[in-house]
Amino acid sequence: MAMVKVANTMLALATLLCTACSSLDLGGLFDAQSPTIDERFAQSAAWNDSHPTRTLRIADDNYKVVFAADTHVGEHSVTLAALVDASSDAAALFILGDLTDSGQEYDAFAQQTSSVANLFVTAGNHDLFFGGWSGYAARFGSSAYTVEIDTDEARDLYILFDTAGGTVGRQQFAWIEQTLKERRKDYRHCIVGSHTNIIKDDISQLTSGNLPLDETYKLLKLFADYRVELSIEGHDHYRTTNHCRGVEYVTLDAACDAVANPSRLVISVGDKLTKEFAAILR
Repeated sequence: MAMVKVANTMLALATLLCTACSSLDLGGLFDAQSPTIDERFAQSAAWNDSHPTRTLRIADDNYKVVFAADTHVGEHSVTLAALVDASSDAAALFILGDLTDSGQEYDAFAQQTSSVANLFVTAGNHDLFFGGWSGYAARFGSSAYTVEIDTDEARDLYILFDTAGGTVGRQQFAWIEQTLKERRKDYRHCIVGSHTNIIKDDISQLTSGNLPLDETYKLLKLFADYRVELSIEGHDHYRTTNHCRGVEYVTLDAACDAVANPSRLVISVGDKLTKEFAAILR
């Protein structure tokens, strides 16, 4: 009887992890061969070392960037197509994980975003399902990297990092810390983005929605110490905004076909940051 209860509990938890997504073979979620965060970060760092730094040059000192998450692409996504169209005037489009629904739809995602000149992504938990990391790495190379946007008058720093497995990991945390320590002083604004929530207001994802408490505390302190202005995440599918020690923590709505009111976060960047949530009209 006890074993039956354990099995039922595991099935329920797996089902919760698939909230707002299409049906999946739940056995594929528990892939013992899926790389750890340290292994994924090592691969990402190696890719970064062998490729040019991601730097954009913008003629105007004022520009827009768009953040979205949880596109959960199947064979086709009406919402993703609408997101791409609505973001055509942005300097860059950032999508913070759960690009795919089952870790297998990277070709469909790439095809539907092929018109985006400056697309930057990181991985979410769904992108690891069924051995999905290999597809992500083959298509995008890295899940932890920086993007620099330069204007005539200023430079802005964007840091994306990998929380697809629900943890930051020691090596990746050290990289985030080193990046902020060495580079933050040289930039006007600093925005960070990942998938799993640092702060959230509801329990829709139970404990799978948050990072471990020790990592949460260290990130809150680190971001405050180095004047990160915005920390943006997805995963929870419910929009929230919180503040801690001068840093604003934003959880995005999902941008997938399964939700009734998908949205994107539009950030106008100038001397100040101005943000607004905009509906994705399908």
